Amino acid sequence: MTDDAQTDSATRRRRPKDIPLPEEPSENELAVDWGLSTTDHLEVARCRGDLNRLRFAIQLCVLRKHCRFLANYSLVPVRIINHLCKQLDLPPLLKLEEPERDATEYVQQQRIRDYLKFHSYDERIETELTSWLVDRAVEGFLPEQLYGRAEQLLKSWHLVLPASSTIERLVDSVSARAKNDFYEFITARLPDALLEQIDELLEKTGLDGSGIAKLSPGATHSKCL
Repeated sequence: MTDDAQTDSATRRRRPKDIPLPEEPSENELAVDWGLSTTDHLEVARCRGDLNRLRFAIQLCVLRKHCRFLANYSLVPVRIINHLCKQLDLPPLLKLEEPERDATEYVQQQRIRDYLKFHSYDERIETELTSWLVDRAVEGFLPEQLYGRAEQLLKSWHLVLPASSTIERLVDSVSARAKNDFYEFITARLPDALLEQIDELLEKTGLDGSGIAKLSPGATHSKCL
């Protein structure tokens, strides 16, 4: 398996398919995760139209619970939809349609961020996250571990999480750089004679011909050790 294939496979293992909403939430889950407070109701009431009010309430609860906005309203289970409908004095629904205007959705999400006092992910945050990831990678954490820890860190900063691919890109980049730095550190301290012996061993086993770089002085050794 190539390095790219290994990275893609690891990425698929790390990435959640979507925000995990329970198909059959318990009464306690509905009360805790999908209950609207008095101030929540006041914010929801500012929306025009029943369906916009319902979508606002859903996104408010999703952001508060998962630190992300939902990308697809069709993923919301009926039990959750109707729990919110009951609180908003709306008739029950079997399915919630997507909004007709993206601009309305954007404005509502901005209002929710402001209301819940969530911060946006920006270049400054990415720089701080990258620095934190470098320190963890040096400590020996694997990419799969770094991804989960990075998300938890961003949640502790009360941020709207970026797309999973953004975090994955940073984790994979930092991990690859840390791995390469480690190999360079090791090989720089090996005598040339030993490097040549390792090269000869690789050639005898056929590994050298499969694209593994030779362990000669000054070479890139990220695929050799």
